[in-house]
Amino acid sequence: MEVTRASEKEVGAGAPSAWLPYLLVCIAPILWGFSGVLVRWAGLPGKEYIIIFYRSVMAFAFTVVVVLVTRNKRMFRPGSGIVLLTGSGLVTAAYTICAFKAYDLVAIGTATFIIYLAPVFVALLAPLFLREKLEPSTILCLAIALAGTGLLSWSQSEVSPHSRTEGAILALAAAALWAILMLIWKKLRDTHSPLTIGLWTHGVCALVYAPFAIPATGDVTGKGWASIAVFGVVVIGVAGLIYLYALKRVKAQDAALLSYIEPVSAMAYGLLLLGEAPHWQNFLGAGLIVAAGVLLLGLRRPGEEVAEVFDAAER
Repeated sequence: MEVTRASEKEVGAGAPSAWLPYLLVCIAPILWGFSGVLVRWAGLPGKEYIIIFYRSVMAFAFTVVVVLVTRNKRMFRPGSGIVLLTGSGLVTAAYTICAFKAYDLVAIGTATFIIYLAPVFVALLAPLFLREKLEPSTILCLAIALAGTGLLSWSQSEVSPHSRTEGAILALAAAALWAILMLIWKKLRDTHSPLTIGLWTHGVCALVYAPFAIPATGDVTGKGWASIAVFGVVVIGVAGLIYLYALKRVKAQDAALLSYIEPVSAMAYGLLLLGEAPHWQNFLGAGLIVAAGVLLLGLRRPGEEVAEVFDAAER
């Protein structure tokens, strides 16, 4: 009997469905990498708060439509998680403005490298706040991915005419806020649906920026509206739900590490859509990041049980 159960477990662990959460965690940052292109196409330099507001509004509207289609109005209710749900929206609002301003104040490569210290913070904080064991393999893969991010950032680290110190501080703040946000999401997924988390995160974030963005709505062009719509619905709405769904079944430290795929996809989008030719070190850095992800997946043994989409005790 014991041998039979062990065999069943091994088969389940190798089944395609067992890898679904890891696959979804990889898909989300691939979509997030499109952000830079969309921000460029929106044509609102220095007025990123308009993009943040309207992308949040569109992501919120998309999530509302999904809730209505599923006919599960319970998703609107925060239940006992109202503090964390509100905090998710506030931290998102703070993270986005810190990240956007950091990219304005220092070279993109410098800001990218600092912001992508976030997975390191998650790996260090997860054992304290989520009781996750810090795996030696996670440390190894993080080191490889961080080295790859450094190479990706290297060719973009030209001297910036702006305030380096202020920009570096904002980038570090963005890294810390992203780590906090991941911990909040991971905690919320114990009791709440991705839809509920998405509704409150996008809704609260939109409310924060409404007083600043609404008066400047006339600055958005037709191309800008199209870019923001794709940004809100696909990059934030769809990718966010995918990521939140998978986060329940993947360790926070693993999900954070696999988010290093985002700068790789951003480089690819920049090449294909903006004609930004990468340097040799960009390709080497991207290769290291992909290698770190492949190594991590090779060292993990996902569980056999994968619950239905939009599951959980969604209260």
